[in-house]
Amino acid sequence: MLSIELLLTIVFVAVLTFVGLSILGGLRWAAATRKLRRGLQAAQETAGPERFDQRELTGLPEPVQRYFRQVLTVGQPMIRALSVEHSGRFNIGKRGDNWKPFSSGQRVCIRRPGFLWDARVTILAGVAVHVHDAYVAGEGTLHPALMGLLPLGKVQGRGVLAEAELLRFLAEAPCYPTALLPSQGVKWQAVDARSAVATLTDLHARAQRVGIASRHLDANPELVAAYRLPRMLALALCAAQGALERRESRGAHAREDYPARNDRDWLRRTLAWWPVGAATPVLEYEPIRVESMELPPGFRGYGTRNIVEHPATALREAELESIRARLEGAGGAPLQAALLDFRARLPERYRGDNERIADIEEGAPR
Repeated sequence: MLSIELLLTIVFVAVLTFVGLSILGGLRWAAATRKLRRGLQAAQETAGPERFDQRELTGLPEPVQRYFRQVLTVGQPMIRALSVEHSGRFNIGKRGDNWKPFSSGQRVCIRRPGFLWDARVTILAGVAVHVHDAYVAGEGTLHPALMGLLPLGKVQGRGVLAEAELLRFLAEAPCYPTALLPSQGVKWQAVDARSAVATLTDLHARAQRVGIASRHLDANPELVAAYRLPRMLALALCAAQGALERRESRGAHAREDYPARNDRDWLRRTLAWWPVGAATPVLEYEPIRVESMELPPGFRGYGTRNIVEHPATALREAELESIRARLEGAGGAPLQAALLDFRARLPERYRGDNERIADIEEGAPR
């Protein structure tokens, strides 16, 4: 028979091992959770309407319009992201009832659609199964792990799994109803006077699994198009996100919610770049200096004059009028140089003799 000392030693080692595994499992699970949350945050899009406008309901099926009028208030903020906590009992039985207590936290992002459900289901006293159920950047994840260490059938990827996870996102969207508006990517089609079908498409995910019919390895335009599609989509999303972020109307960029041309805030170039591994582009801006413009922004002569003027526009216009008055009759290169001296703006190594510039300065026919 085992001595009491040996038995106590075995019990002590077993308890210490259990505690150590619990701590290690908790740390590893927390690290995996943080990684998924970072991916979810990186995929989030900030562009889009900030408040609900009832004009979004125009053309929607009647039952959908009734629903939105019931649950939304004109002018209310659009829900960008939210966190939810759950607690209750979870049925783990395959053929019968086997309810176990659980607690969970869920993070949801509306654009780009995604969520992370992080749950803890208690199987026995001190023994729990951790579960990740997620849709992050077009990829689905279902990962249960005993004590956060031993996987119980992890699946992750695109295709059918991603579609199932995106369906969960759509099914839970009535809890945050602005997520179901057309501006958030949901399309509605009427079925009858009392029902409609909602469709949510994640173009990123679709572009990654596009197929082709032709199997030729030589001249294959289909293959070339399939190869280019994700890149063309990336460029299109850069343009679309830049347009959504630009809160003004300017030329062909016309917005009903921001009808004025806003030189004060938006006289700047949009620069878009896409970090490797990111789900959305990063937008930066390069200001345009009115003080150095030969022709400052003015009224273009069409539509109504609806302009938020740049503070420097009037000063630059007065400066140009003064230059023209001082050089009245000069014309050609002297006036051009006074209005905007291009040569002075060139780097020093490019300021040597230039045949065309010399001809212009000597008054040669243009």
